[in-house]
Amino acid sequence: MATPLAFVSSFWKFNFMMIAFIILISAAKDDRISTTSIGDGGNELGMGKVKNEVEKYVEHGEEIACVVSCDYLITAGVSNWGGYAIAVGLHVLSTCPIHVRYVRRGLAKVEEEEKGKEGFLNSVEQEAEILQMIADEGVRDGRTGKAEQSVDGFQFYPYHAEQIKKFQAVLKGNI
Repeated sequence: MATPLAFVSSFWKFNFMMIAFIILISAAKDDRISTTSIGDGGNELGMGKVKNEVEKYVEHGEEIACVVSCDYLITAGVSNWGGYAIAVGLHVLSTCPIHVRYVRRGLAKVEEEEKGKEGFLNSVEQEAEILQMIADEGVRDGRTGKAEQSVDGFQFYPYHAEQIKKFQAVLKGNI
């Protein structure tokens, strides 16, 4: 039997995805708005930009290929990693003295005390806790079909944990 939280969670996820879909479709029709998507397997919004390649090279690509395109597509082994990479890249650029002119032009606002902030990304422990919470609510890995600490078939430990550590090292200037 589903818990009330599971129902609310499912309802919220469905509505959030519908809203995101409507926004992306609307933006795609407006030349004044550029769209960026992150995908890893071909079924994510925006992967329609490479629909032919998904159909040709991805297992079951003909069935799962998204038809919704985007202006800028970022592909990653796991979409989460692509999101982390964008966030870290934007943070590095917004705190870099060479790129400060973009900050001055209003494209980003970073307060002096926020530069190099340790808590910019979730810790490995925080990400593990989030993943466990959603698994406990019955959310399943799309690849394995199991409610577990995994994303796209990769277990959190060691795979995702190692990626998070690498992104944190970039933020600390260790890479």
